[in-house]
Amino acid sequence: MQSGQPEKFPFFKLPDLPLLDIIRQMNTVDACQFDEAYDDFWKTITRKQVSLGDVALLLDRTYSSVQIGNFTWVLSSDPTWADRPKVVKTLGPVTMEVIEKEFADGDTWFSEAENTLKHALELVNWMLNKFPKHRLLRISCALFMDSNDEVLDLLESLNIEKFECCRLMIPIECQDERANAFFDNKIKKWDANLIKTVHENKKVATMTNFGTSLVPIDKSEWFSLFIEQDKDCNYMILRNVNVNEDFLNAVITKWINLKYKKLVLVKIKYLGTLNKSKILSQVCTKKWDKEDINRHINYKLFEPYVKGNMLVVENKKSGKAAIRIDEESKTFTLAIFDTKAKYAALQIIQNTKNL
Repeated sequence: MQSGQPEKFPFFKLPDLPLLDIIRQMNTVDACQFDEAYDDFWKTITRKQVSLGDVALLLDRTYSSVQIGNFTWVLSSDPTWADRPKVVKTLGPVTMEVIEKEFADGDTWFSEAENTLKHALELVNWMLNKFPKHRLLRISCALFMDSNDEVLDLLESLNIEKFECCRLMIPIECQDERANAFFDNKIKKWDANLIKTVHENKKVATMTNFGTSLVPIDKSEWFSLFIEQDKDCNYMILRNVNVNEDFLNAVITKWINLKYKKLVLVKIKYLGTLNKSKILSQVCTKKWDKEDINRHINYKLFEPYVKGNMLVVENKKSGKAAIRIDEESKTFTLAIFDTKAKYAALQIIQNTKNL
């Protein structure tokens, strides 16, 4: 050792348990780099014993954010920071110029990329494969008219249905069969879906799983990780969930009181034993008049949902909706004939039959 140089700490000569404790306290980037540098024995240990923490992803073509533990990598195709000093960084499969910033909750890298979605997916798949122990908190992902196979392969590998909360977006006019199939198939794997349209050109599904927990009446409690307003909801699809009479009554009365102006359809499958009188408490219903309903302008749209014994309810502006509570099939349906939803939102009903 040369005079005046500090002696290097014998990091790799530590006993296994103290070394593992140090790895657990590393920040996300250091833990990933350690895993790359060390042998297969420690790779196996870190996979089983080390968690990177919470995972939150925002995935879009022009702007993406990968947040894993105390590390965030922000990618933008049109950054405001383009003229600031940068250094070249490599993390797994991604090498880019970055601007490094330290914040109270961890380090953030900022980079410019033409297609941020692809790079973000490559990075997050690599990191989550390295460290399978993590909490998949939330993911928001936008699909496009021309989402290519490489991007869809990466998305399939991510298993987005394992996240606690998910939001998927796709253009209503998308003709890409694989992208449409990805959207339609993924939303079938969640307990709860709120589906809406944005600016007449984008279909958005926000999803969560409740397990055995009672479904809250307040939608903000469904998706506490995303902002969801009742007034924007077009479709509410629930299955295999724990709902009570108060929940179903609230859905009906909110529509009556004009809180769900854009609502088109509520479909809830596989209910437990429910008391119809409690569900319809303080709700004025009429008997189903088939001839009257058959003349309605939207009858053909709703025909698959209004078979059997139905009740009609009106809101405060005399708009009509049909209610069906089927005890045999354990389903609840609320079909809003006089919805204020726009044309693009109404067309989505064709894809809800198999949900």
